[in-house]
Amino acid sequence: MYVKDRGEICPIYDTFNLFNRKWVIAITMDLFNGCTHFYDFKNNNPGLSNHILSKTLQFMELNGIIYKKVYEDRRESSEYYLTEKGKKLNTIMYDMLLYSLDELNFSSLNDEKKKELKNNYKRSLNIKEDECC
Repeated sequence: MYVKDRGEICPIYDTFNLFNRKWVIAITMDLFNGCTHFYDFKNNNPGLSNHILSKTLQFMELNGIIYKKVYEDRRESSEYYLTEKGKKLNTIMYDMLLYSLDELNFSSLNDEKKKELKNNYKRSLNIKEDECC
């Protein structure tokens, strides 16, 4: 937990620190899009090594974002799912998209493309109208 010099706790910093690992956002998006297997994450994220993927999944599990379901009857078969805590990241991630489109340099995207992106992310992240905007 991050503590400021004056002894104050900073929950916002802690939340950002959760996403500080390079692949956490990509894997979380994969989970929201229905991926559950190790090699689904691997195939969706070129450049992600088996070692780093394994460590990232362990980190997410330790932080209560995902849980791992192991199938005893299938050799070396596991599936990963978002926990309720992990599912709550949907609005944070959608707000990050809105901030990016509004405040970062996305001038190459016209309004129609931005609207399409917003709708796609709403669908992927299971955002309901009363949860956003």
